[in-house]
Amino acid sequence: YICDIDKFDSNSTIYITDIPESIDNYFILQLFGDYSILEKQNSFIFKHKKDQIGIEHYYAFIKLDSNEQAVKAISDMNYLKLNDDVIRMILANRENINKIIKHEGCIYIENLDPEIEESQLHSAFQDFGEVLFARIPHDYIIDEYGEKKRVSRGYGFVQFLNQADAQ
Repeated sequence: YICDIDKFDSNSTIYITDIPESIDNYFILQLFGDYSILEKQNSFIFKHKKDQIGIEHYYAFIKLDSNEQAVKAISDMNYLKLNDDVIRMILANRENINKIIKHEGCIYIENLDPEIEESQLHSAFQDFGEVLFARIPHDYIIDEYGEKKRVSRGYGFVQFLNQADAQ
């Protein structure tokens, strides 16, 4: 879904992914209300696409006034839980997006404790180099009280900026 990068290749644009279906564009704009959103047309795009098996994925691009604002927003809000789903953010520049598309610098971690969260996985690996993001796939189950609960699949991915750091 990062094919929209041609419109947003910038060190002041944030790519936000894994946005829960129940969250709308107005909520995302309010979430970034303390940051300087660039006041130009197309400085915020909120989209959704279906994958090959029909699951909807929601994501957004938001362009801020400066790289400093974007880095601060990512630092403050990356891995924020919205309705029990964890959103992930990266700078939407060509270098980062190309690394992700090519899976360069991405490592697979297995046998994760079910209680480990993305932010903890990110922190655990940042001593080895710059981590773009950490991701832990999950499923939803209905617990004994009839409530939907997010459950880790027990493995995850850490995407480094540099291949050498991953090695």
